[in-house]
Amino acid sequence: MTGKITYLDGLRGVAAVNVMIMHFFVALAPAMIYGSKLPSHFGNLDLVFSSTPLGLIGAGNFSVCIFFVLSGFVLTHKYFEMKDRSIIVSSAVRRYIRLFIPVFAAVMLSYLLASAGLYRYYIETMMISAGSNYRGYWAFTPDLVDALKQAVWGAFFVGGKTVYNPVLWTMKIEFFGSMLVFAMSLLFGQLRSRWTFYLAASLLFLNTYYLAFIIGMLFADIFNSKLPIFKKGNREGNETGNKAGNKAGNKAG
Repeated sequence: MTGKITYLDGLRGVAAVNVMIMHFFVALAPAMIYGSKLPSHFGNLDLVFSSTPLGLIGAGNFSVCIFFVLSGFVLTHKYFEMKDRSIIVSSAVRRYIRLFIPVFAAVMLSYLLASAGLYRYYIETMMISAGSNYRGYWAFTPDLVDALKQAVWGAFFVGGKTVYNPVLWTMKIEFFGSMLVFAMSLLFGQLRSRWTFYLAASLLFLNTYYLAFIIGMLFADIFNSKLPIFKKGNREGNETGNKAGNKAGNKAG
């Protein structure tokens, strides 16, 4: 099986929309996400939203976990398919650069916006909608050297709140989570007893985001296993059936 697995791109897109909705609510209707901890602007409606299954619409943290599971799967899928260690080595060498490019672009754009004074509108909005809880966001003096440090080093090796783009807290986890599954794949990926090591690693990283990467790697291993349901012929047959069904549907339409 080669190329992208398109339905995973679809899942990633749904998760991205979910995170976007969460950030929209955090800025304009924070009680919909955090309940009574933050100001309510819709009577009890936003509090009901946050305490019922409707809250899944803005469950951004859950979607972040989906991103991490997808990373663990995608980063190791080709290795488990081909059983070629050079795939892991090549991916590990290129991982920092692949993550750095979008992070650098985001931080530099934020630096330019802050330098132009455009974040003051966001700060004013947050003071109205969320009160003093988000006073510190975007309230910083832009500095080019500091921005470069955060883009090159801080976002990946320090972590925590990155003032130029707070959502970059995920980058440290993404980078080290990637290295974790690369290392586990190289060390244990071809051992018959690898499942024991997977279990041990899962227990070690229980209650951390790194568990999501391990779960993704586990899915990749199982997906490319010799179990009948995952055999290549069956997958190709399913893909052929899906294509035939789509063609029939298009003709009927």
